[in-house]
Amino acid sequence: MRTISYGVLRQIKKSTQGLFQNRAVILIYHRIADHCPDPQLLCVNPSRFAEHLDYLNSHFKVISLEDLRHAIVESELNRKSVVVTFDDGYVDNLLNAKPVLERYETPATVFVSSGYIGRDREMVSDELERIILGSEDLPEVIEVDIAGESYSWQIGTTPAQNIQLLDTVVTMIFTGCY
Repeated sequence: MRTISYGVLRQIKKSTQGLFQNRAVILIYHRIADHCPDPQLLCVNPSRFAEHLDYLNSHFKVISLEDLRHAIVESELNRKSVVVTFDDGYVDNLLNAKPVLERYETPATVFVSSGYIGRDREMVSDELERIILGSEDLPEVIEVDIAGESYSWQIGTTPAQNIQLLDTVVTMIFTGCY
């Protein structure tokens, strides 16, 4: 478990104090799960998420995305407003995040990757993670067709190299940098 020193926490507080002057902060979560490994850094442990919500509700005004829209239109935005959102619509948002959100009476918006609804297919980044990091028997080279072009990468000899490979491939696919 990583610990953060008091000095670092004070520095974080000092550097973020101005963030809330006449504006809101939108927090973007992806997954609320005990998921290892997590090379994409998408997961927050459910008990840690509960700590987040406890802190947010104690120190800020947590509002819905709709309330934020209304406050902006009406020029009524309160200081220290926070909006909680989730990207991608992982099932753990429903199974793990929703009960915690309900316990803390915290509104949240979930943005669902609609192309996966009703399909028995995982997201490309998750599929690549499973293939590259979860396989005991990998080929020496991974070949991928992206937008009609063929690309190949050497598989690394260490987990760190393969996490970098995963990051490179996912970035290329999602940013069009190929």
